[in-house]
This record gives sequence, C-alpha cells and structure tokens, in this order.
Amino acid sequence: MYLAHVMASLCSCRRISSSAGSIQRCFSVNIRRKYTTPGVLGGKPTVPFLRTAAAIPNITVLFFRGDRLTRFRQFSIISGLNDVIHTPDSRVQVSRVMSPDDANPLGFIHGGIVLQMIGEAGYISATKYCNSQESRSQGNKACFAALARAERTDFLQSMFVGEFAKVNAEVTYTSKHSLEVQVTVFAENVMKGTQRLTNRAHLWYVPVSVDDGKVVEVPAMTYSSPEMEEQGRLRYETQKSQRRDDIGQTRNAVENEYFHNFGIETAEPYTVPYSQSSLTHFILSADCTLQGYVRGGTTMKLMDEVAGLVAIKHCMSPAVTASVDAINFHKKIKQAGLINLFARLTYTSDKSIEVQVLVDVQYISLTRRQIYKERACDAYFTFVSLSQKDFSPQKIPPLKLLTEVEVERFKSGHERYKAKKALRNEEKQRKA
Repeated sequence: MYLAHVMASLCSCRRISSSAGSIQRCFSVNIRRKYTTPGVLGGKPTVPFLRTAAAIPNITVLFFRGDRLTRFRQFSIISGLNDVIHTPDSRVQVSRVMSPDDANPLGFIHGGIVLQMIGEAGYISATKYCNSQESRSQGNKACFAALARAERTDFLQSMFVGEFAKVNAEVTYTSKHSLEVQVTVFAENVMKGTQRLTNRAHLWYVPVSVDDGKVVEVPAMTYSSPEMEEQGRLRYETQKSQRRDDIGQTRNAVENEYFHNFGIETAEPYTVPYSQSSLTHFILSADCTLQGYVRGGTTMKLMDEVAGLVAIKHCMSPAVTASVDAINFHKKIKQAGLINLFARLTYTSDKSIEVQVLVDVQYISLTRRQIYKERACDAYFTFVSLSQKDFSPQKIPPLKLLTEVEVERFKSGHERYKAKKALRNEEKQRKA
C-alpha cells in the first residue's frame, strides 16, 4: 500500500517561518483524489496544511512503497481563510557547469549560450504548465509551447568558465492563447561560496497542439492578488502592441538585404560592408523539439554568434553581449530547412555597438525544384568592446557611413540608444 508523506517541516504544527510569512496555526483539508492513490487511509487522507494569509509557494507529496520512493507530486498552494486553491506548478530550474567550450578565449561565457539556456528553461516551464493535471481535467489537448516573443534581455554581469549556471523559470501571467514566463539566471561559484544575478528575461509562448499544430487555449491562472493580475495584463497589452508594430515594419522591409556586390574583401575598415557577416545552418533533429520545430533558444544562440562576429570585426578586439532587444518570432522553423542569418552594424556610440540580425528560413522542395523563403525573426544586439589587458570596456571605433540608407539606420539606432539610456536611468532612480 502506498503511504503519502508531506515534507516534515510542513506537517509540523509548531510555529515556523516560511517564505510565505509567519505561520499562525495548522488546519486540515482533504487532498483531491487525483493527488492520491486509493487505499491511502480510505482514499481520503487528511494532511495538515499551514494556514496563512499569504501564499505557500510549493508542496511536495512523496509516495513510498515500503522504504522505496516510487513517485512524487509537486503543486502550488494559495491559501485563503476557508479554502485551498490549487494552481499548476510551472517552476523549473535548469543547472549546468560552464565549460571552456561555452566561452571565448578570455573565459567569458558566450551570450548565445546563456540565451539558449533561457529558451530551454522557458520552454520546459510553459509546456509543463499547459499540460498540467488541471489542463487535462478540463479536456485540453496535449500541446507544446512555441516561443513567440522574447522581451529585452540585459546581461547584468558576465559568467565565467567553472561557474554553475542556475536558470529559474516560472509562468507569471496567462491570456487566452499565450502565457508569460519570467526567467532569472544566477552564476554560482561553489569554491568561493558566491552567487550573482546575471540575467533576467521575459518570454511569451503560445501553446500548439501536438495533434494538428493549431494554437490551443491556456489554462486559467490564479493570482495571489488583483494587483499582480493587473500588472501582468499591462505587460501583455504592451508586448502585444509592440509586436504588432514590429511585424508591420518587418513586412515593409526589403527582403533582399544581403551583401553589397563589391564584397567584404575590398571594403574599407570601420564601414558596414567590412564587418557584416552571415551564417547558414542546416536544421537537424538535435536543434528541434520532439514535434520537429526549432527551439527558440537555439535560434537566439545562432543570432548571438553571428552578431558577435560583426562586433569583433569592427572593434578588432574581444566583445561581449550587453543586451538584446525584443525578438519577435514571426514563423515557426521546421526541421530539414536552412536558417540564413545576416548581421550588420547599425549604430555605434563611444562605449557600445548595435548590430541588427535578420533570420530567414529556406525550405527546398525536391519534387517541385523550388526554394521557399520567409522571414523568421529579427532583433538588435548590443555589445561592448573589452581591453585585452584588464578586460575593462574600451572606446568603440566610430562607424563610417557610406549611403543614405546607412545614415537613416544610424539615426534610428541613436533613437533606440537614447530610449534605452533613459530606461536605465529610470530604473536606477526607482531602486534608489
């Protein structure tokens, strides 16, 4: 017979402290049958829970056969005065040690590696939420989460070889057909006993049915307060409006935006043609989910790689990713296609450099002998140049503009630079 055990600290009726606040007293409530196995105390086990006005973050129920752990269930509890509300637990943590393969020659971890881990953690969290027990009980189909938009991501601190990367992801808001996942990345040095926050990210996913590939509804989320729900709704409306504007600009863009005819070999240093770069990647099964679509983290990693090439070629020195503007994923990328990435300089200041990355996908039809091409996504990456002596930021060589189109892109980049600078100043004042 199975025996359900709740974590000892949560079963205790003594006065204890938790992240939810100080616990006043205990009360008992019947766990739903779907979280138990018939035969445990007659199928209606009474388990002591902690009563508090705040949210108890997580309960883990362990199932044993004798002394052997057979399985466990993990779910969130939000407790009120007279009831307990169950919400799907979407929290995940992805951890790995940073190796020399993940870094540049100076030991700095590539920004693309971090973006890939952020995308993987977000995918697991969103897919886990959409396929929860509550979702299945409502008759929802099995689905997977497709990345639709990655909000601006700042690289607050660098990560180095030998550190442990801990990527935490959790669903924080849901609409009818999309959900927001907030991701935080920490770098832990176990030798020194230190831990640093390196990245924050906000990702938006849409659930796609495994059976027919159509977008399905997202299970409703229960919020701890009306304020949290309202803040999430404002973030949803903001990203929806920005995404609509970005898609319109992309559709109006000229499709054939690749190398000039005179080539890189004859281009003058510190010009756009001199540093522009491209990368072609054949999509293999290792790049895709089980459903045959490229993971968003894989695409972001490739974008960071080609953008980094541009920054290094222009600065002629090591460069690291400072931030990534919002990335809109216009099309899902399927297996067996070709990803063509094109990157070029758009703006330089004294301390930073902006690189635009365009991502197209090509599908080759062997029967019709045709190539189908479409724009998958695009974004702006910001880099800083580092001195090889002490790794401190150094001055960026100014960009030489040759055409009117480059001048217009430079002006647009300057406006984005001022907007980001104003946003950073607002955040500093708010923290102060």
